[in-house]
Amino acid sequence: MNLGWSRVKGGGAVDRALADAEKGFDPAHPAAVLPALLRAHLALATLGGDPWVEIKQRELDEVIRSCAGLWIEATAAKPEGAPGGSVRVATSVLMRNPAGLTLEKVEFPFGAGGDEAARPLVPNVAATDTAMVALPSDRPYSQPYWLERPRGKGRFAVSDLQKIGHAQNPPALVARRAARGEGAADL
Repeated sequence: MNLGWSRVKGGGAVDRALADAEKGFDPAHPAAVLPALLRAHLALATLGGDPWVEIKQRELDEVIRSCAGLWIEATAAKPEGAPGGSVRVATSVLMRNPAGLTLEKVEFPFGAGGDEAARPLVPNVAATDTAMVALPSDRPYSQPYWLERPRGKGRFAVSDLQKIGHAQNPPALVARRAARGEGAADL
């Protein structure tokens, strides 16, 4: 029974690239398989439209980040902000392996910042960006998801059932980064 990508129309290239990555993987030098992983990433991008492909692309992105030794962080200078106010957000991208990646852009929430030019990532040298993010005045205050609605007798009323069981809310603001591998698609 074929369980590989070759069972999907156009998926043979994904199978071949992933087989090359598996065959060439060396735990002492994980960045060596990045060219094969980036080929798989490009090949997956041509399959689009299927939710399963999108899930696998996100998983492959995580494998690529791990093999490149990428550490990505976004932090706010203060842990709070109010609607109509602003928050200073700093990002840092650190590549620990010689992976040949270029940081294309950093996208801050609500269109703040993000005007930096593309720059190659240098091993063990952080690429940093900072922006003042203006919070829209109509942005609701954040609070624990279980306190958003009035509680019932002996229980909390939760509107988004996907959040049940999580100790914290998802982040109120998210900064995104886009990197590109040599001869490959955006990551």
